[in-house]
Amino acid sequence: YTVTYNPASDFVNGQVVNITVTASDWEGNSSSDTFSFITISGTVGDPTGDDDNDGITNEQETAMGTNPSVKTLFVRPLALNESTGKLVFWLDFKAELFSFTAHGLPDRPGFAYIPPLAAAGIEVSIVGDPAHPYAPMRGRSDYNPALGEEPVYDAATDDPNHYACDILDVRYLPKPSLGSKNNTHTYFYEGLGGYTWTWDLKGRTPNISLSAHYSKYHYHQANVYWDPLDNYVAEGAYPEIDNDSGPGTNLMVGPGTPGEMTLGCTAALCIESSPMNLDDFETGPPYIGYPDLTVEFNAFGFDQDAVITNVGTRGARGFDRWEVLARTTLHEMGHAILTAYGTYPDQGDHCSQGGCIMSGSTIDTWDWAAQSFGVGSCKHMTDTQYNIRSDGKIHNSTH
Repeated sequence: YTVTYNPASDFVNGQVVNITVTASDWEGNSSSDTFSFITISGTVGDPTGDDDNDGITNEQETAMGTNPSVKTLFVRPLALNESTGKLVFWLDFKAELFSFTAHGLPDRPGFAYIPPLAAAGIEVSIVGDPAHPYAPMRGRSDYNPALGEEPVYDAATDDPNHYACDILDVRYLPKPSLGSKNNTHTYFYEGLGGYTWTWDLKGRTPNISLSAHYSKYHYHQANVYWDPLDNYVAEGAYPEIDNDSGPGTNLMVGPGTPGEMTLGCTAALCIESSPMNLDDFETGPPYIGYPDLTVEFNAFGFDQDAVITNVGTRGARGFDRWEVLARTTLHEMGHAILTAYGTYPDQGDHCSQGGCIMSGSTIDTWDWAAQSFGVGSCKHMTDTQYNIRSDGKIHNSTH
């Protein structure tokens, strides 16, 4: 076979190009292979044009090491250093959550690989990455695309080239200062799908449309929290998992909302198995033992007293801590790009259709996979304000 990849496409040096070839015979047998290439040179069409309509000219994209053919989302990942109380560059954003090599692709220094965004024609450039191809962004998480707003030009942070760049901040924090149920521990509640165990405030993206930050960058700030995540994968509530089994005694009961039962877990009391964290070395109920630091979704039923009414079949695979965090981070980034609003199941940014990363509840899809932005007739696939592919959702402006 001879495969030609559109020769009129614009490439940049070091760009990853994937080509999938599918062949079939007369009997209906088919097979596919995907080949990955890295370009070693590139050209652009009109230097002053903006082929991908993301606010950056082709010429500027080439200079910044971004791709003129797909929209560029600039993300600044920051994590709290608890010893200093300062935000620092979050290295694990790429290393553990969104790496190219984890998907069998050659690395692209200074960029993260997020399949649902890539499928929507969006690349992710990491502001502050130590290996970023654009020198002013390299190792500078305090990078400022403006010429100087202080009003004095700061050579350490300000960009002398003054290229268009809007930045989405992602912050990795211990827990929010307010609003956490059961002090970030897993709890039992009554929801639309019945009674189940859940965790609170794994992430939050407040609407900051009235702030100076939003006026500058036009993105909300995405926050994800490690305390509730660590509790979620490390704690349980049941000495054993079997029909008619109840949770441990003397569990904390925290503040809740009307209609919710907030029987909760604490590290001291909940160190046994739970429906969200079964011992992988056991093949059937009763499941007895400590959590294995992965999260499995299984069809467990509970009554209003948190007593197990039925034990579903095994077979759901375990999702480790990084997979849960990656899904959570991508969901919050979706809120940051869109309206920073969503209530369960299908209001604001959320979509009630299973298989969408913006689902208001992971119970809809029963896994922690990084789903796409919209499937089927989901509003993220239509020409609405929630379609992440629409022009204007990913944007960059000169500051």
